[in-house]
Amino acid sequence: MKHLSAISVIALPGLAIARDVSYVTDLAVFEALAPCVSSAISYNIARHTRSSICDDSKTGLQECICSTRMHQVTSAISNDIKHGCGSSATEDIYSASKVMQKYCNQDKHITFSSPTTNIVDAYITDLPELAYMPPCAQSALSYAVMGVGSERCPEDAKLNAPCVCNKKDVVRDINLTLKSAAKRSCSNDADVTSVENFYSHFCLMNEGKTSFPSPKSPPGDMSYYITALPQFKSLDECARKGLSTVVMNQSSWLCRGGPQELASCVCMKSGMYNIISSSLTERVKDYCDDTRTGNATAAANAFRYYCSAAKDLVAATVTESISQSHSTASSSTHSATAISRTTSSAGATATSTTVANIAKGSGSGDEDEKQDNSNNNVVPIVGGVVGAAVFTALGLALFFFIRRERRRKTRGERLLDGPPEYSRHMGNSVSIQGYKPAPSVSQLPTAMLSKSRFGGEEISRA
Repeated sequence: MKHLSAISVIALPGLAIARDVSYVTDLAVFEALAPCVSSAISYNIARHTRSSICDDSKTGLQECICSTRMHQVTSAISNDIKHGCGSSATEDIYSASKVMQKYCNQDKHITFSSPTTNIVDAYITDLPELAYMPPCAQSALSYAVMGVGSERCPEDAKLNAPCVCNKKDVVRDINLTLKSAAKRSCSNDADVTSVENFYSHFCLMNEGKTSFPSPKSPPGDMSYYITALPQFKSLDECARKGLSTVVMNQSSWLCRGGPQELASCVCMKSGMYNIISSSLTERVKDYCDDTRTGNATAAANAFRYYCSAAKDLVAATVTESISQSHSTASSSTHSATAISRTTSSAGATATSTTVANIAKGSGSGDEDEKQDNSNNNVVPIVGGVVGAAVFTALGLALFFFIRRERRRKTRGERLLDGPPEYSRHMGNSVSIQGYKPAPSVSQLPTAMLSKSRFGGEEISRA
């Protein structure tokens, strides 16, 4: 509070010498603020343009705020920041005080510190190495890092990376959210560890260390999917359909899509083999009627052989082979001073689509009706995928709602019935490559500001 209260003492001299006056949202330093800070400032200044408390011209508004309304404005800004920015309020209040000093003394040179070396010009969701993890882990990582930092860190990528990695309370909340989100999304300790390690490696980019460990391939030569095995092709059509559905569909959420990654995931990731085996029995029974005995056992044997090949215990004879290479990440090859923004996982999406087509094509058309009749008997693992997809969709919808409301609030299009709030779970489930801060406000017309109450009390002239 003392930082903001002191502004009123130094503001008046600047009013006499400043020639070109800008709205606070047009100041260059305003763009360096976290949204929870910039929203508090723009909200509490813009609300004074209604009811003729302050003139809405650039000069009139500045003179009114800095000369007669400084105490009321700074007190409200301070309270809103404490409410919206978490336990980092002291640091954020200081940033707000610097911006208010600049607003009231616009000839004064004020800047914020920004990295000059090891600049990470990318969000964590922009990195191509994100495709090293399964979709469930990618979603959890984006949900935690982008969600926690969406209101409490600057939107400029070059400033966002140091914030999400170094701002103490932000880092604390990201770590807590990462663990719970990954566990809920993937239900596997290995994926929780993978997500936490990815976040750690991303933060090391601020120190010039840009290497990410490549995913490990299975011991066996897995250049093929399970559908290429002779043991698979010898199964009845209904058993092939059940086996391919259970194994191949894991690439849509719990596993990566390439043949090596899928084999490593379903056969060697902790707990996955047992989950697949139990789900397989139920799914094959759904597809095969009671007259076709032994199909579940035959499918289980084919899956067991597939996993033995993945562990290099047997050498499978297959005629199909799929070449695969890990993506070459720009964050590993660019210099340590700048990271270019790239698309995160287009290759993974294409692979997942291919896997889905393989699974769909492995059965016959006469099984479609059987499939429809079995939809109500969905195995647990498929249900988990559906639930996780819903979770992701909700997170994405919430993210865009928050971004839209933030832009409206910053532009002064309308005032909310209270200060911006931090919900601790604002998620984003996709790469936000190209995501830019909202344009600066060039004017704050009274007509665009709706009548608003703040803290239950109308703003007064006192």
